[in-house]
Amino acid sequence: MGVVSQSGYEKGSQFDLAGNVTNQNAYANTTQGAYYDGTSDGRYNYGVDYVTGQVTQFDRNWSNSSALFQLNAFQTYPWITMNAADGSFWLGNYTTGGIEHYSHAGGFLGSFNTGLGQYNMTGLAFDSADGTLWMSSFNNANTLYQFDQAGNFLQSDVYTNTRAWYGMEFDAGNSAVPEPASLTALGLGAVGLLRRRNRK
Repeated sequence: MGVVSQSGYEKGSQFDLAGNVTNQNAYANTTQGAYYDGTSDGRYNYGVDYVTGQVTQFDRNWSNSSALFQLNAFQTYPWITMNAADGSFWLGNYTTGGIEHYSHAGGFLGSFNTGLGQYNMTGLAFDSADGTLWMSSFNNANTLYQFDQAGNFLQSDVYTNTRAWYGMEFDAGNSAVPEPASLTALGLGAVGLLRRRNRK
């Protein structure tokens, strides 16, 4: 069963994929900064300040922040996700419509253009089950797009959602990472997507 998490800037709730509330106001925004999206490796939470471009590490309660690395301050990066297995980050560049891949220390690993256009991409999630990336767009807020790590478009899924997907993450469930990860969506801007994966 999947859940969708939503936030009214300061509080977020969980919803199932049919839109039913499953956990009202379960998440509180305790950060100071301009964070639309968040991700986790099960030990720490991470966000990127879309005004400054700073990638920041937090504890599991979104407190005790420390800067990891700085992105190009002349670009806007509101979307972040990570591959918890290798610690690398995928960042959505709102200015260019591209996806950029960085090591945990901030080393540039590569990028691709989504074709969604400038100032149109919303949300970003890494699916550890198959290593793909998911995102949406303002122009087609009810559609999620799937890409492989090389930037090849794989498919799109249409939902009844009519609002923009901001923060989204997949629940890693029982995935094999150094510490058990239970990633929850942090949609500090509006709406996020979360899907539970059962491991066989």
